[in-house]
Amino acid sequence: MIHQVCKLPVANQLLSDIMALQIAILEAAAQVQILDMVLDPAVFTPILQAHLETKRRFRGRSDAIARWIMTSNRGVRNSLVEPLNAFANASQVEKAQFVADIQRDIMLLYRPKASTFKVTVLENEPLGWRKSARNFLYEFYDLWQTGFPGYIFSASNEKYSRQDFIREFEKLNPGLFICAVCDGSAYITKAVKHIYTSVDHFFPRSIYPHLSCHPLNLVPICSSCNSYIKGDNNPLLLNGQHFQLIDFILPYQRLEIAFSKKAYIAVVKRPPGRNKLQHPMQLELKPARDFQAGNKIIAFENLYRVDERWSESLDEIEDHAFRRITQFLTLIDPVNLTTDPAALIRYLKALMSQTDLENIGKDPYAFPMVWLFKSYIDQIEAQKENAPVFIALKHWASFNCRRWEVLEAHSLEIERRLPDA
Repeated sequence: MIHQVCKLPVANQLLSDIMALQIAILEAAAQVQILDMVLDPAVFTPILQAHLETKRRFRGRSDAIARWIMTSNRGVRNSLVEPLNAFANASQVEKAQFVADIQRDIMLLYRPKASTFKVTVLENEPLGWRKSARNFLYEFYDLWQTGFPGYIFSASNEKYSRQDFIREFEKLNPGLFICAVCDGSAYITKAVKHIYTSVDHFFPRSIYPHLSCHPLNLVPICSSCNSYIKGDNNPLLLNGQHFQLIDFILPYQRLEIAFSKKAYIAVVKRPPGRNKLQHPMQLELKPARDFQAGNKIIAFENLYRVDERWSESLDEIEDHAFRRITQFLTLIDPVNLTTDPAALIRYLKALMSQTDLENIGKDPYAFPMVWLFKSYIDQIEAQKENAPVFIALKHWASFNCRRWEVLEAHSLEIERRLPDA
């Protein structure tokens, strides 16, 4: 990810309870063998209650939890109990191994290494009991939309919903106003009582259903990244390439290994044969010095295509960058600065540093702008007064004196919009 995000302690604790509950229910279902695909609530509820009572985190609340799963409102019962029917019909050995693999995968995401997950359930899965287990795990996320009852949790009596997760994310990432993946747009929209955002399953729940409620697999990002670019693509097998967990900068890993800290953006010419309507330059994410990137940038690009998206928006990003330069220079001495390449370079370096320190994560495209400023500095150092950006700024400065008159007149026009007191 371009920007790493802070871990959410409340979400980590409560969603860990949800994952433990999912596993416990599957363990209980693995203990029974049923006929005719009917899991009788009257028979299974006491079995589930007894099994939950053996788990320390559910002890004393097992009866309420079992009744919520098996005999509460029809929506919960249909979405959770019905998929358990087919799962319970599988062989004891298969069920036990499936649950063990789920537990292994959940822990692996807490401690990523050179490995992949054992459990994947694809749409063409030939074993019906595995697809039913997927549906059972998958549905928990949808129930989270309206909230899990408080008695499920070992350290809270409060109902816990997806909105609570989003609010904690926002609170613990106060300097992040734009999408942590693409750096290009806001990731939330607020109403009075609701925050609208797209919560991405980094490892899609359609393929890795046991990670559907994993706190380290859920991250609010913009809908373009989640729905339109990444979608349900499998990060570990994409565009014919196989990847492992260590090939990614995953959500909630250490902040200092984010691409905004461990990569730079090269501004390079497009290859021959480009569309004439396209910008002649393009942006490419590259590993910074001393960063052993491995497959991290390749895997990230395959998944989110940020190079391509930044390059297609380069006219817009350049416009942002040029306006930032002119606004920065307006209050200094633009006429003299734009006749002295060395002085202009000094101020561009200050602006580049300011943008990197103060604007990344807050303003759209601040990360690419840092490296556009660096390319402008390199351009002026190499070409002096003949650098295209120097010529453009000199042309702008020649009109800047008249611009003050325009700005002063416009300030009066803004004041006149207000009604008389």
